[in-house]
Amino acid sequence: MRNYSEMIEWILSIARKDDRVRTVVMNGSRVINAQKDEFQDYDIVFFVEEYTSMIDNREWLKAFGNPMMMHTSDDMIFHPGKMDDGFMFQMLFYDKNRIDLLIRPLYVLEAHLKEDACHKVLLDKDSLYRNPHGPSNAHFSIGKPSYELFKSCVREILWVSPYIAKGLCRGERLYALEHLGHIRENAKALLRWYVGCTYGFETVLNKASDDLPLYLDTPTWKSFLSTYVLPEKRSIWQALFEILKLTETYGASIAKQLNYNDNIDALEALKHYLEELKSKC
Repeated sequence: MRNYSEMIEWILSIARKDDRVRTVVMNGSRVINAQKDEFQDYDIVFFVEEYTSMIDNREWLKAFGNPMMMHTSDDMIFHPGKMDDGFMFQMLFYDKNRIDLLIRPLYVLEAHLKEDACHKVLLDKDSLYRNPHGPSNAHFSIGKPSYELFKSCVREILWVSPYIAKGLCRGERLYALEHLGHIRENAKALLRWYVGCTYGFETVLNKASDDLPLYLDTPTWKSFLSTYVLPEKRSIWQALFEILKLTETYGASIAKQLNYNDNIDALEALKHYLEELKSKC
């Protein structure tokens, strides 16, 4: 498997030989994470002249060899991934390296760098780059939630919970699991904000928050993990009440620290309602 230095040099050698490519930028985990591993993608952006020609005539891609698999913006229909002024070529190579190569016209360079402050300029043929402050992780940090965002998160958990119960009572376990997954993401947001309250909202967590246990006590982490369950009625009920418990504990804690209304006043009545449904189903 080619290492980091070999991959970067290979990417840059292709960019240097193509006069249409003027600037090369790297975004993503290889910029924001100090610890790098073999599983991280190379999130690369080529800012180019003659943008349309590079998308329409793809002979230049032969310089990347024969990847095991390629996925492009043309393929992103089921899960739309197209963007204005940008076209993606995602390539998985036989040595297990992966490049997510985004092609963008040169005129959006400044806007792109402002939008994503966490970047590293690898090549700048025209000396266009100006950023004396260097990369910033702010775009990826936890960030302090507004009261409206916090309120929406908590209320969504409470409102959607009866849908899970309804699904279980009807024997619709997939329906229940879909809604359980929905409120679990809200519960994860609460845990992230709790970490922000405790360690600072500039803290950066991994994309799926797998590093939450570095900041949470073991019982809390185990409680959250227990909400990932098999499609069994008993397990789904347990996961639902576990999420409500996390919401009560951490919603109240966040609200206190941020001087917000916790929005959990209906929680006790809701739990009684759900317990009644559970006893019938």
